[in-house]
Amino acid sequence: MDRIAFHPYNFKDKDTALNNICSEMLKRTLNMFEWEGLPESIPERELELLLQMRGSCIVAHHEGNLYALGGNLSGDCDAYYIPKYYIVANPWLKLNKTYERGVDCVFGVNDSVWTGISSILERYGTECVESDISLHICNIMERLSAIIRCASDSEKASAEALLQRIERGELASAISSDSFLMSDGIQTLPFADHERNSITQLIEYRQYLKAGLFNELGLNGNYNMKREAINSQEAQLNDDALIPLPADMLKCREKFAEDINNMFGTDITVKFSGVWAQHEQEIETEIAQLENIEEVAENEENTNNTGNKAGGDISSPSESRSDDPVDASE
Repeated sequence: MDRIAFHPYNFKDKDTALNNICSEMLKRTLNMFEWEGLPESIPERELELLLQMRGSCIVAHHEGNLYALGGNLSGDCDAYYIPKYYIVANPWLKLNKTYERGVDCVFGVNDSVWTGISSILERYGTECVESDISLHICNIMERLSAIIRCASDSEKASAEALLQRIERGELASAISSDSFLMSDGIQTLPFADHERNSITQLIEYRQYLKAGLFNELGLNGNYNMKREAINSQEAQLNDDALIPLPADMLKCREKFAEDINNMFGTDITVKFSGVWAQHEQEIETEIAQLENIEEVAENEENTNNTGNKAGGDISSPSESRSDDPVDASE
């Protein structure tokens, strides 16, 4: 087996760093949905890449097969100023054609505004790149706690020799001349400000960015900035914020699958997958529990009302008897 060679990461290459961050997140989001019934000519990964990164695509027939194709809207608009046509240029399929939406192709979108998630990835990814660079610089500068200022080359050589001996772990060291200690030219100047805790602040900011990106895409990332422990209610404060975008994406895909089935006679379905499916199941379970609690409370209230009504009917005769006039003979 060949040995894998690794190289130091170049923090200054921002484009590569941003691509790496976006790619790492795409590894998660490409598993957000599970498609069933797709033809072999439409791989699930490629379909999701088109929707998530381009924001839209079409499904159309070409030489007897169904394909998911990326392109651009163009041409005349309908009553809502949405272009009617979709232009596709695919060199591999030797395809250069203009399709009409709803006539010879099915138009599908990633979300309600057709933007995809590339803007979200780029926004948070850019900030994460800058944060990583700052953290890297701060980490390097932490090595230098003080600067030794020397007045001559001989003093500089003595200072460097001293630092090298300390680095090797030698506890004792000899100084070649008294000038190293007695001369006014030898001074140590504090360099790093350890009281600022810059590394801690940068780590917290990096965690905040990462959690914000996760939350945007329906993953529960904790960005709590408190130093002490948090309770369960605080940990669940952002649960409601996880729902809207994934739910919108699922709704758009379900409509896309339905339109494909209606036009081409397929049987395609789509649903949440992985942790998104688990989160949806948890929400459905919580809703069912709340409905059961409300139903039990309603039944108890109806039972109490019925009992109170029945009790009132029983006591009414005695109340009426107490109001009867007393016999004078008694």
